[in-house]
Amino acid sequence: MQGTILLVEDEAAIAAFVRTALEREGFAVEVVEGGRQALARVSQSLPDLMILDLMLSDVDGLDVCRAVRRMPTYVPIIMLTARTEDVDKVVGLELGADDYITKPFNTRELIARVRAVLRLARSRATIEGLLSGDYRVQAAVSDHVAEYYNNAPDEASATEVTVNAPNDAPDIDFALNPISE
Repeated sequence: MQGTILLVEDEAAIAAFVRTALEREGFAVEVVEGGRQALARVSQSLPDLMILDLMLSDVDGLDVCRAVRRMPTYVPIIMLTARTEDVDKVVGLELGADDYITKPFNTRELIARVRAVLRLARSRATIEGLLSGDYRVQAAVSDHVAEYYNNAPDEASATEVTVNAPNDAPDIDFALNPISE
């Protein structure tokens, strides 16, 4: 399973279509029809991602986004809407949406954007977890790291992440010099 998605969509045909596409890709999908249901669901259990229509029958999707962003935890949000004006896109992104897709949409693009937003969210969670433990992350990129780990030659560069205690100075030599055995 690739993650749990809360789909907030009041048009049954669109909800069924999106749900089927996401489930075929291995996602668990829960569909709710309104903003109030979405907020109740998010307050009970956090989904990995929310796909949010803006023109809902009970609460405007922008208000749902605003309310979710006021919560102490982070839920990635992709707005999927018929509002196509630039001002709508800008407002949605400024209110905290991670992405904005207009209807009609390409299903493959939607799936790709879902995966991209989830990748970013998981990276964010990993970094926040490391930082919350009062550790800092030192990332060093070297063309020689790939050879060191016997990776395929076409993977010419790799990133090695080391975690240092807060009072340790960063190892600048490690970052600047090639790794040798």
